[in-house]
Amino acid sequence: MGILSSQIFSLQASLKQQNKERTIVAHIARLIRQNVRMNFGLVREQFLTLQSDNVKSSTYPLYIEQLDKQLDALYELVKDSPSELRDWNSIQEAKREYISDAEKQYALGLNVSREQAERSQDLRMGISERTRKFMSHYGLDDESAEKTRANLDQIRLLLALGFFGNLVTVMLAGLYFWKQIARRIDQVTENVARFGEGEPLIEIESGNDEIDAVDALFRRLSSELAIAAEQERSFFQHSIDVICSLDSRGVFIDVSPACIEQWGFAPDELIGATVSTILKTELIPSVFIDNMTDASQDARYEAEDTVTMKNGKLIQTLWSAHWSASNGSFFCFVRDASENKRFENLLIEQEKQIRESIDNMPVGIITFGDDTRIQTANKTALHFFGGSELRGQSLDNLMTPMSEGEPLSALLRAGKDASSIRCTTIETGERRFVDVTAGQEKREKDERIVVLFEDATERVRLQRMKSDYVNLLGQRLRDPLARVRGIISSYGKAPNSASEASPAQQKQQQRIVRTLANIDRLLKLIDELLDIEKLASGKLVDELTPCAVNDIVTGAVNAVRDHAELQKLTVTSQASEVTVLADEQRLIQVIVNLLTNAIKYSPANTTIAVEQADLGDQIEIRVVDQGRGLPADMHEKIFESYVQVQKSDAKRGTGTGLGLAICKQIVEKHGGCIGVISEEGKGSCFWLRLPKFKENAKSGNV
Repeated sequence: MGILSSQIFSLQASLKQQNKERTIVAHIARLIRQNVRMNFGLVREQFLTLQSDNVKSSTYPLYIEQLDKQLDALYELVKDSPSELRDWNSIQEAKREYISDAEKQYALGLNVSREQAERSQDLRMGISERTRKFMSHYGLDDESAEKTRANLDQIRLLLALGFFGNLVTVMLAGLYFWKQIARRIDQVTENVARFGEGEPLIEIESGNDEIDAVDALFRRLSSELAIAAEQERSFFQHSIDVICSLDSRGVFIDVSPACIEQWGFAPDELIGATVSTILKTELIPSVFIDNMTDASQDARYEAEDTVTMKNGKLIQTLWSAHWSASNGSFFCFVRDASENKRFENLLIEQEKQIRESIDNMPVGIITFGDDTRIQTANKTALHFFGGSELRGQSLDNLMTPMSEGEPLSALLRAGKDASSIRCTTIETGERRFVDVTAGQEKREKDERIVVLFEDATERVRLQRMKSDYVNLLGQRLRDPLARVRGIISSYGKAPNSASEASPAQQKQQQRIVRTLANIDRLLKLIDELLDIEKLASGKLVDELTPCAVNDIVTGAVNAVRDHAELQKLTVTSQASEVTVLADEQRLIQVIVNLLTNAIKYSPANTTIAVEQADLGDQIEIRVVDQGRGLPADMHEKIFESYVQVQKSDAKRGTGTGLGLAICKQIVEKHGGCIGVISEEGKGSCFWLRLPKFKENAKSGNV
């Protein structure tokens, strides 16, 4: 194609040049003819001039004008060729000489001498001579034509060679296609036919191309389909449910072996038989056929029917059928629903028992929805409210929380506290108390809240009796004991010197010391019991205010310093700038209790340290001693009520087992936590963590 294009371009250039030359030659011919006319015209005009003196006009300007037109047209064609432009200039120079001479002659008049006429004739002949010389440049017409014919012959040869080359290429490509592609495509097609007939596939010739990829994909698909078919056959053979096909009349076309186990019939006994005849069904297949509105469309059906087994036993079955319009048959799954029915009846019976149990529970159960209206109530709830109908009544009208604020329904929906809510009710003119808890039951359309409540009237009465008893204990027992302790202390002053005391006085002094210790123990026990009661009622911790941790630690250390010095112990503390939101006196009580325990169980001549650690949002206060430590199983139990270490571990007296329990509750009321790190023989580290006070925190907010 490249060579052919080059030849065509060469031929086009040659034709263009020939066309240009023909155009130039045509203009030169016109120029010669015009010059000839001018020569003859002027000769005739001169001849007439010699014969007559009356000739006053001349055609000379017309000849010159025609000659200039031809020369201008010729200039446009040869202006790009220097050699041809020189010849054109020589013609133009001869024309100018002729015009100059002619103008001189005409200036003298038309009657000129014969010598002047001959000179004018020579100039005109000079123009003709130079024109013929210019014409000599384009005398190669035969050579150009020969060159054009040669180019055409080359093009014909190239076309012939191209045709035979393409023919050979097509033949080779066809041979390659037949060998490498067509034959292998035939092999792939044969494999498709073999796969449809279930025959083994043949191996195709390897070509490492797309056909190989298609063959590999087809073989993998064939393998996977074979596996799927095998799994389908296995599922059909081993399915617990009966799988069968029925025609539009209800006649068995195919049945899985599960029919032997489920119905007692072999597949051969069922194929060709009608379902309603051999299994004595009442709905199958009539319910399918009756509901089939258009046999040309696929459809699904479900029905429950009784099947008569071969031994005459009746069983409940669940039929799931799919009508295949393309196959014109029902494809059915049949499941033995007898066991399901038994379980369903059992569930109904259990549900009935549960409902009876709920109705007879000692706890009242009611439910309400978004509008706070009661939806259901058990018998206990009805009996509690005098046997009146509760459905439709507002829950907030029946129960009022003892804590002032939101209504009961709002508190139950919020679900902020998992503990029960104590409420009051008034029925038959009597005020009663109930403890209420709730759980939410979410449904698709609404959200129902289940409310459980129990009568707490007797419990409230007992709590009040206990509170009155504890108050009585504080008023009637603590104050007299305190006065007795003061009296005994005044009599129990020891003499200045042990040598001054008689044996009777020394014995009396020892009794007084023991009596004072017992009274202190009783007073401490009463104080702790009062603290426990205050904690239960939420009155132990007063309003929380910003307090400096350093002031709390200093106050606690100062409170036990004298007692520690008597036991030959040193108490050290660290300072900090942290502030917490707290009841200062109660936190001092906690740290004093921890320090007292450390003093009690620390050996003499050791140090008890009160440390502080900044934990970011919290401050940690530690009481570290060098006592005998605690066993690992006591780390959690030590904070329970009435739990103590072994008495043999106490060096300086015993406690009541309530101190650490009270400390734990006080710390938790402050939003903190308390714990211990200890190892037997290596001392103990009791710690408590409290949240730091933030400037934007509200008073009383932890």
